[in-house]
Amino acid sequence: MMKFLLSGGWGYGNLGDDAIMIASIHLLHKEFPMSCVSLITNMPEEACPVLINEPNIKVIESIYRKLYPDHRFKNHFKGFSVDVLFEKIKNKLASGKHKKKVDKFLSSPTEFIKQNYAIIKPFEEVCKSADIYVMSGGGYLNNWTEMAIVKYIEAYMANKNGLKCYMIGQTIGPFFHQYSFKLTKSVCSFMNNICYRDIESIKDTAAMDISCVQEAIPDLALSEEFDFLRKNQITIVPFKNNAIQNANVLVNNIKEIVNRLDKCKVVVTVSQLWYGPINLAVFIYSLLISNNIIAELVIPKNIIELQKILGESKLVISQNLHGLILAYRSHVPIVSLNAGRKFVSFMKMINASDLIIEPEQIKDLKLSHLCLDALQRTEENKIKLFNEKITSTIKEMLN
Repeated sequence: MMKFLLSGGWGYGNLGDDAIMIASIHLLHKEFPMSCVSLITNMPEEACPVLINEPNIKVIESIYRKLYPDHRFKNHFKGFSVDVLFEKIKNKLASGKHKKKVDKFLSSPTEFIKQNYAIIKPFEEVCKSADIYVMSGGGYLNNWTEMAIVKYIEAYMANKNGLKCYMIGQTIGPFFHQYSFKLTKSVCSFMNNICYRDIESIKDTAAMDISCVQEAIPDLALSEEFDFLRKNQITIVPFKNNAIQNANVLVNNIKEIVNRLDKCKVVVTVSQLWYGPINLAVFIYSLLISNNIIAELVIPKNIIELQKILGESKLVISQNLHGLILAYRSHVPIVSLNAGRKFVSFMKMINASDLIIEPEQIKDLKLSHLCLDALQRTEENKIKLFNEKITSTIKEMLN
């Protein structure tokens, strides 16, 4: 029986990454039917209910939870009262603090491990009974210092105990600081092989002088497909503060879409259970209600509920990548309100590069026109092709 140690960016309230978690388990069990998976997660109490029907799964609490505070409680929503100069000063101070932390860690990671070995030891014990360490997809190796340190420790301990180590379906970067680039490079150096979900990550790894698979694969969550009965609703998934910078124009566009779609309801939801996105969703919902638009605010408790909300919609407009991905794998038309590089990569992959617009770029009824265009498209959904590509890549890497 093959024994996998599966780690990733889940367990901190990011429901999109929880979708990757479930898809990763299914992929491993599909390719290795008798395999046992030890799942590393920050929140076992949240993972267990959505994995209740999964066989041969052992859920283990991550090192991160014992070393660092819960990421979800950071409030990134600033409303209209952001002092730009104050933010720049605060970010600069934080950058200096993180640089010192990373430099100290990289100068002597074994000393850090020794000092925290009581916390790390249970993970090493799991390594001793595993065969392969898989760091599954997501976009958490960037400027998130604490997460990268934990992934370094995991990869180091796995490597030390003779496990083959792989990164599959990752996005790394973008890197705003050299120290975060250097830390991620150290994590990648432990890997026997790496396969990314976007071209920019491949370029970043080339700059690290580390080899990886030169062709990007789709996000691992795209290996699964869902089908729901549609309701008379469209869904908005806000995430970034710029969603409110052009609020009046955004509302006018939403109103136009609603009128074109038989007075449909607008559902406002989140794919991260963090204070920032939730507060932003509340703000958008209140804005819609005050403009006499029929709206509902729904905060899902897990990935299963989020998938249902998105899958039942006629259209999904999202600032979050997995808002788009979860809708797409349910054959729901999508429009991206985010032009970040992983969004561009995904939308290009599904031949929808022209359905990307940042909130501040919305002029007149531009967003409503894009939404109507998305609804009228007849191009075949590529989910089955994505499944084949992901499965064949994993088979080639792990066998």
